[in-house]
Amino acid sequence: DQAVLAAAADAKQDAAQSPVVLLSPACASFDQYNDFEERGYKTVRYALEEPYMKNKDAIRGCDVVFIAVPTPTKPDRGFDYSIVRDALTLVGEEKIAVIKSTILPGTTELLQKEFPNVLLLHSPEFLSEATAAEDAAHPVFNIVGVPEGGAALARAAVSPQSGRELQ
Repeated sequence: DQAVLAAAADAKQDAAQSPVVLLSPACASFDQYNDFEERGYKTVRYALEEPYMKNKDAIRGCDVVFIAVPTPTKPDRGFDYSIVRDALTLVGEEKIAVIKSTILPGTTELLQKEFPNVLLLHSPEFLSEATAAEDAAHPVFNIVGVPEGGAALARAAVSPQSGRELQ
C-alpha cells in the first residue's frame, strides 16, 4: 500500500531526530493480516499433538513465546496454573513470555519471581464460548499486564541496545 510506504519513509526521516517513532494507522493492522506469519515473522508452534510435538526444543530460541494453555478451577484443588509454570520452563533466558491463559491476580508476579530471567507479560484473551474463534481472530481490545517492576524490563527488552524491535 502506497500510504504505508509513504508513512514509513516519513518515519525514517523523523527517526534521524528522535530514536522513537510511533505509527498510528487509521485502521488496526490486524484487519490486514490473519496471523504473525502473514506479517513476515518466523513462527514456531508447539503443542502436544502431531506435527507440533517435534518443536518443543525450538521454543527456547524464540524471542517471544505466547502461552495459551488451560487453567482449570477444580473443586478439590482450586485454581490450577501448574501447566503455565510447566510451559515457562521451555522459554529461554532473556526472552519474553506472554501468558494468554486465564490466571488469578498476582499470579504473574509470583511466576516472575520464579522465572527472573524471563520477562513475563499477561495479555488475557476475552472469548465467548459461542464465538471463540472469531473473538480470537478479531479481538475487540488487548490488555497487557506487567508485574510490578516489570515495566523497566519491558522497556529494556525492546530497547535499541537489545537488538529487538517493537512492531
